[in-house]
Amino acid sequence: MPALTIVVSSDVERPEIVGTWRTEMTGLPGETTLTLKVSGTQVTGELMSDGMTTAIRSGEFNDRTIVFNFVAPDGSRMVTFSGKVSGDELAFTRSVRVRDGGLGGGGGLLGVRGVNEFVAVR
Repeated sequence: MPALTIVVSSDVERPEIVGTWRTEMTGLPGETTLTLKVSGTQVTGELMSDGMTTAIRSGEFNDRTIVFNFVAPDGSRMVTFSGKVSGDELAFTRSVRVRDGGLGGGGGLLGVRGVNEFVAVR
């Protein structure tokens, strides 16, 4: 299973989730950047990887928990990320739903073979 490292940058006055998260996965080229913003309980942002940008389709932040979705660029997959903040850690789980007749993608964050659990640290 690929290793995942995430670095968070955020301002103290913003919710703990807000900021830019950078990932480096063993076995995959380049860096993946996840940028999160929060307005009330609504989460917006984008995933940038391999020269492609994918916007968060829907997201919510409530009681130290974040849930957001991406649709893969080819439209074949809906990927849901759920995270829980505890101190200086954000523990994520990830699930992928492939539409009927759709492609599974590869081992990146939007593919079916990507990591399903990872921890972000500040």
